[in-house]
Amino acid sequence: DDMAPEKNRTLELGTKWDLLDQRLGLTAAVFRVETTNARITMPDNTYAMAGDKRVDGFELGLSGSVTPQWQVYGGYTYLKSRIGDSGKNSNYEGNAFPNTPEHSFSLWNTYDFTPDLTAGVGAYYVAKQYGNEANTISIPSYWRFDAMAGYRFSKTVDLQVNVNNLTNKTYYDKAYPSHYASIAPGRSAVATLNLHF
Repeated sequence: DDMAPEKNRTLELGTKWDLLDQRLGLTAAVFRVETTNARITMPDNTYAMAGDKRVDGFELGLSGSVTPQWQVYGGYTYLKSRIGDSGKNSNYEGNAFPNTPEHSFSLWNTYDFTPDLTAGVGAYYVAKQYGNEANTISIPSYWRFDAMAGYRFSKTVDLQVNVNNLTNKTYYDKAYPSHYASIAPGRSAVATLNLHF
């Protein structure tokens, strides 16, 4: 049997604002993503391209310079996902999609302490995520913090050190319907020496 392809339709309305003499940019967007002919399991356990689902959401973002030394980048996303026709499991209609957090947030700051020394810190938040369409399996929300420091020795040599998951927090970044989840990486550090010619 040939099955019709999955179809997606996206509607989006956005705006952008420049502040502080165009040093800092703010963005905002509202959107809807509708999927039809999504793959679903039928009552006889066969598959069909007949389901539908929808995500409504909005995004806020900022990037630029608060002061000449202080750079900031960040964003917030709200996703309201909804399962429509789900075939065999029609009682899941109205539930959230698996691995689709309702809220997510990030904020990254860097500061130039001198023309050669820069340091930064970032925060990331992801809300609870379900691992199945029934919304009975989930992983909890989490915060993660990262940091970096960079030093320019000369015009041709600079060093940067990044530390991810600064607090070595144990958290899960993906859930599965079969009662297990992926553990996110623990604390890690990467040093990069850059040579410019």
